[in-house]
Amino acid sequence: MDEAIKVYSPDKGYLTETIRATEIKSHAHARKLAPLVDANKNLLYWVNWGALKKNGKHKVAHFRHYPRSSQRNLGLAIIDEIQLRYTKSNESSKHRKAKDAIYDLLCEWVSEKRHLPWIFKDQEISDFMLSGDLLADALEIRKEFPIGTPFGTDYRLDIAVIGKTIGKLPIITGGIEVEFTHHFDFSKALICKSIGFPLISVDIEHLNESDIN
Repeated sequence: MDEAIKVYSPDKGYLTETIRATEIKSHAHARKLAPLVDANKNLLYWVNWGALKKNGKHKVAHFRHYPRSSQRNLGLAIIDEIQLRYTKSNESSKHRKAKDAIYDLLCEWVSEKRHLPWIFKDQEISDFMLSGDLLADALEIRKEFPIGTPFGTDYRLDIAVIGKTIGKLPIITGGIEVEFTHHFDFSKALICKSIGFPLISVDIEHLNESDIN
């Protein structure tokens, strides 16, 4: 399949803008555009350019449907992904050690009223550079902080930077996720499109556990 429909476009709204597979540069680029569907609103994923065929031609980038079993319900698929991620992180001593090290450091920095500036630039999001201070207005740091989703399950942030309480709920001013890869899961890509705070991903794939302190 050569073409897909973007579920949401900042410029054109819902289910109005199409994109060709050859216009997508990488898996990271595809995640920014996701979710993508066909004309019948079935979920699609992007397949990268492949190795040369026997005739010497490249396998051209294209879109493909998810396996039929995962098409049963998008909400259930996202719930499964969230639960699998939570289980894998709990089973990994390296993940726990990295999360605890970041938590301890940020708690110390909040108590000392230190700053943690961040800068981000992506022309697909804005013509201007985005920047801020992850610890601005931070009052405390929490681990495994739940974020409600419309799918009946919570997404748990590895590290949440917490500010003032408005009403009964504390305001999340920033988040940090510890990852085994630089790839974002589909569920996290959706969350990034809906949150109102910066989310930083820390890739520990190539770190030895003994190097984390």
